[in-house]
Amino acid sequence: MLSATRSGQLEDWHVQEFFKLSRVVEYSDGISPTQLFPLKSQVELCNKSHLDVLPGEILTYTAMESRGFNMYGKRISADDAERLLERLVAPREISLKVDAQKSSTKAY
Repeated sequence: MLSATRSGQLEDWHVQEFFKLSRVVEYSDGISPTQLFPLKSQVELCNKSHLDVLPGEILTYTAMESRGFNMYGKRISADDAERLLERLVAPREISLKVDAQKSSTKAY
């Protein structure tokens, strides 16, 4: 079945077998498996949808950045620092609730 899927040559019985696997899975420990997304926006949407169903107060934490120095030892300008921060994968703010699981935008 995997070879047929990879080559795009699925037959009807393949599709029927895959549909048999479709179900809602309940995890006894309450921890969902890792989901992978190609886009940062998809990670943020997934995190928000999971956070919205949890009870409790949302706590938002904001990163505290400070400008550093370039490879020549000169202080990075505020504009350059802002441009660099925009390219980072990590969010500037993170919102959490008790028992929240967050998807990370970087593998550690």
